[in-house]
Amino acid sequence: MKKKLILNLKFNNQGQVECSKSPSLCKECNIKGCEHMTLYYYPYSKKEIEECFKNSDRRT
Repeated sequence: MKKKLILNLKFNNQGQVECSKSPSLCKECNIKGCEHMTLYYYPYSKKEIEECFKNSDRRT
């Protein structure tokens, strides 16, 4: 099942992310200086994550 993630991102002058928070946690920054992003992702199950790490260990 697809999940939704909403973030406020603040970038510095070099284009690097300075801060990334959920809008409900943004209280200290000037929100007008942030970019609002809505992302969708498919979460992995614990079994899928463990399998990924097993395969990663075999390659090294």
